[in-house]
Amino acid sequence: MKNMVLLGMAAIPSIGIFSQWIAAKLKIPAILLLLLSGFLVGPIFKLINADLIFGDSLYPMVSLSVAIILFEGGLNLKFADIQHTGKLMLKMIFIGGIVTWIGISSAAYFLLGLDIKLCLLLGAVLSVSGPTVVAPLLRQIRLKKKLSSLLLWESIVIDPFGATLAVLVFEVVLAHNASVALSVAALIILYTIITGFVLGFIFSGAIILSIKKQYIPEYLQESFTLVMVLMAFALSTVLQSESGLLTVTLMGIILTNQKYVQIRHIISFKENITILLLSSLFIMLASRMHLNELLSMFDLGAALFIFSLIFIVRPLSVFISSMKQPVDLKEKLLLSFIYPRGIVAAVVSSLFAIRLADAGIKHAQYIVLYTFLTIIFTVIFYALLARPLVKLLNQGHSHID
Repeated sequence: MKNMVLLGMAAIPSIGIFSQWIAAKLKIPAILLLLLSGFLVGPIFKLINADLIFGDSLYPMVSLSVAIILFEGGLNLKFADIQHTGKLMLKMIFIGGIVTWIGISSAAYFLLGLDIKLCLLLGAVLSVSGPTVVAPLLRQIRLKKKLSSLLLWESIVIDPFGATLAVLVFEVVLAHNASVALSVAALIILYTIITGFVLGFIFSGAIILSIKKQYIPEYLQESFTLVMVLMAFALSTVLQSESGLLTVTLMGIILTNQKYVQIRHIISFKENITILLLSSLFIMLASRMHLNELLSMFDLGAALFIFSLIFIVRPLSVFISSMKQPVDLKEKLLLSFIYPRGIVAAVVSSLFAIRLADAGIKHAQYIVLYTFLTIIFTVIFYALLARPLVKLLNQGHSHID
């Protein structure tokens, strides 16, 4: 048994990187092959059981991996890239995020027939996208820098927003009356912002100071930064649930936009780790899915629900957010059709399904199943659509950009 666990732990990243290599050779989106590989080694041939291999440490390990991915994503978010579209980016995250939450919650209520509480939580969970799925897509298509930067910023910053919204909805759902719900909501928002910003600045400041004063030798700077990210995420999450996502994202943004020290070697190091983590996470995600349960849940209502997310909710969110903003119709259409869901949605849905079940809420497992269905179909749909849509709308990268 121990040898099989050892083999499984080695096989997961190996299969992930091999899938990345095959996808590069075939010039197809890597996400598709990663999901297919996960299905093959998991529910189809039952070669890998991530729950058996990692046990109770699976979700903490996945959470820490997501923290590293979001930190690395933050390192790619330069203010100079959105100097002309910063207002649009903020509107897409906050106004668009609220529109997305309301739209998904409404679709779940009318199409899936779930309890209103579960609908509101499912809407919060599925309001996130994430660099785990958007970044690989952007690598596959030559998109204009303006749009690429917008999508990358949105996919990274929306994760802390969506996770906080999920925590907010969860606590309100469990509250006994309206006055308690309002006070709980206000405290969650306040604690999350304070925790995220304070720890984000403290830990990123410590990294900058340590490098500038040469407290840490050069050969340890990458490892030191990695440890600081993990500690910041863990401490932040302990102090306020899900605030760790905001903390590590801010750390990445602060580090990449400061002028005191050079961090090119750190960025390169984190990019290599992120590719490995992304590949492994997608294999684990797909291998854990129970095809029989997923297929049983995929009826006409579920199909219409996913359809509404892609063709109604996302375009509505983009068009409302981009009113009176410097984007033309073709750019709005492109932004409307790149919004896959990824690892963060899977982790958050699984976490709250467990908490809801413990609180005695019926059908809590539906949140996980509908989230996984949405992940599968949005990843496949956007991966297949992105490149043809870029060509059709003539939004590809040019030397002028």
